[in-house]
Amino acid sequence: MEITIRLADATDIDTIFDIRTSVKENHLSRDQLAERGITHDAIREALLAAPCIWMADVNGTAAGFAMADGAEGSIFAAFVRPESEGRGLGRLLMDKAETFLFQQHQRIWLETDGASRASGFYRKLGWLPVACLPGGDVRFEKQKKCAIYLGGCLCGAIRFEATGPALNPHNCSCKFCQKHTGALTASWVEFPRENVKWTGPGRSPATYRSSEYSSRAFCGNCGSSVGAIDDAPTVALLVAAFDDNHAKELQPEYHSFKDGAPAWASVA
Repeated sequence: MEITIRLADATDIDTIFDIRTSVKENHLSRDQLAERGITHDAIREALLAAPCIWMADVNGTAAGFAMADGAEGSIFAAFVRPESEGRGLGRLLMDKAETFLFQQHQRIWLETDGASRASGFYRKLGWLPVACLPGGDVRFEKQKKCAIYLGGCLCGAIRFEATGPALNPHNCSCKFCQKHTGALTASWVEFPRENVKWTGPGRSPATYRSSEYSSRAFCGNCGSSVGAIDDAPTVALLVAAFDDNHAKELQPEYHSFKDGAPAWASVA
């Protein structure tokens, strides 16, 4: 059995309605969907606005879909054909929809019948009931899990613990960064100041005022560069100082002052 999760496009709209009207629990006819404003045109507009619908194909045939509302931060729909239940499609579809929403929101939500099998399914995925609604529905919410990043200097006197999300990952080849690190290009990632704790025996790093708005941070014992502490409520950390810097979210998204590196230095 080959399962593929892919983004939907306009050619999938008829299939989406076929799947939605095939389910036994929370069944709605096409007319009932239209009464609620769920029409072909409405789905087409949603697809044009954002990549918000995912299809689950089993051996090349569409068997389920999930739809998210990015603006509202909610799961709008998630359905699997009855004959395709029990294959893990719902879990795979929800993973795609949740990932999409968590890129924009720290907390996401959905509503479903509290007595339905779907209610139990969402609980197993870590969704928490937060409110009972009229008509027997329940509002569920899910909080984004924040990653914890550890790192420090060469001698271990300066250690940090940064709580995600990691922001603005980028490379920089300006003269300040080159002199600060001794490298032609430095890789940076930023965190709100309250999300960074200095945990090593040396406590806070030593600093050098390098500009009107920022101080470069380093270990006063071994001299290792660890980051920059801005006057704004931001701490920038050098990705090279992380204990594990392979996480995808640490990958630089752009390169500042790229021309500052010599032509023979090929860094993206």
